Amino acid sequence: MGAGTAVAQAIPLAAGPLLTRLYDPYEFGLMTSTVALALLLSVVATARYELAIVLPESDRDARALAGAAAILASVVCVAAMALIALAEIVAPAMAGSSRLGPWIAAVPAIAWLMACGQIGNCIANRTRDYPRMAGAAIVQQAVAAAVACLLGVVSAPFNGLIVGRIAGHATYAAAFLQRLRGLIVERTRSWTLAECREAARRYRQFPQYNLPYSLVGSFSRDFIVLALTYRHYVEAAGMYGVARMVVSAPVFFVSSTLTQVFFREASERIGTPAFAALVARLLRTVAFAGAPFMAWLAYWGPELFGGIFGAGWQPAGAYAAALCVPASLHLLSSWTTRTFEVCQQQRMSFQLQMASDALSVIVVLGLLLAGRPPMDAVIGFVVCQVAYHVVCLSLILGLLETGRAVLWRILASVLGMWIVAWLAGAGVAAVLDGPAAILVHLAFAVAIAATMLHLGARVWKPDVTRETG
Repeated sequence: MGAGTAVAQAIPLAAGPLLTRLYDPYEFGLMTSTVALALLLSVVATARYELAIVLPESDRDARALAGAAAILASVVCVAAMALIALAEIVAPAMAGSSRLGPWIAAVPAIAWLMACGQIGNCIANRTRDYPRMAGAAIVQQAVAAAVACLLGVVSAPFNGLIVGRIAGHATYAAAFLQRLRGLIVERTRSWTLAECREAARRYRQFPQYNLPYSLVGSFSRDFIVLALTYRHYVEAAGMYGVARMVVSAPVFFVSSTLTQVFFREASERIGTPAFAALVARLLRTVAFAGAPFMAWLAYWGPELFGGIFGAGWQPAGAYAAALCVPASLHLLSSWTTRTFEVCQQQRMSFQLQMASDALSVIVVLGLLLAGRPPMDAVIGFVVCQVAYHVVCLSLILGLLETGRAVLWRILASVLGMWIVAWLAGAGVAAVLDGPAAILVHLAFAVAIAATMLHLGARVWKPDVTRETG
């Protein structure tokens, strides 16, 4: 399952250099914003009832939940499509001024396909059909990339990136079509209002708690894209989307590798000195291994993006450079956030996320409304994200009863490695240029990471206290 997910995530990266030469940043911005809106709508459409499918002991109850989620998603997406159509009739000038243009009408359709895929994925998860889940994810990304490339090559008179995403989500949903069709047909034949009401009542905590949490998470990820698009910076939104895709790849890899192991170990050993020492060691290892490479990517961002994705994409490298700063911390928090679940402190996590999002909205919109360029808004967003990750890690280590001194030592080490890596980059750039300079600096980054890992293994002993703070 993990390998399949990693392959699926690698496909867009591999197709990126071709797609960025077939489509311009404006088209990427339209695609990124359209998909972001569809994702938000898909979360609302199912009310997160699909997450409860794995819980009932009875298959009948599970099918009832899946059918209810599918019907609810259909109703919500049809209603959204009707509202868009009504807006075109009642206020055509306002509807036509949408930053997404005619593609706003595609949002409900994409959201419905996303919702069907989510429901099918949860059904497969209940039956432990992990090969189907992994295969569907790979095929989804492959179809999306292939369709977008094909339409770009033939110069289709519409945004092939969005059509590719629609084809990819349709393929993903189709992978679970047999189960979806069976349960919906069976449910609609034997459906009763009392059964629907009972299923909704029994699992009402999912729309009450999981829905807001999922909405906040999706909003947090895509808010800046939507804000840039709203302020007519559609090209900047496209460049930011590509930069985020590249920078988030190592974060996703670390998270997918460590999350399940961390969650299992935390469930069994949390509160013990041995587990606190393990967490400190893992945090140190990830920080030492990741920070020099993030610093290297940040230093050469414009050159790397210009060479890999095309000359017109150098500004995206500047966005990537800025995003590398919080990414160094996200490498540490992406997998340790499961601590909130283990300690049953989801409310703490939710409140922190809400506060961070509110601050980000104020800062980003404030800068954009003040007429500042997109890069300033991205930097403001980055500052908010750095603050969020530092506070989040501090709370996590407090819950794990690991001395917070561990966090400050790691943060000091990350800052030190960034400084050393940038000084090394400046020294290399003074002597070499072009690909040679980039490769030599990469070798320096490898050496810095290896040195810190070696010193950490020999010098750093677990600094574990019973501090609870």
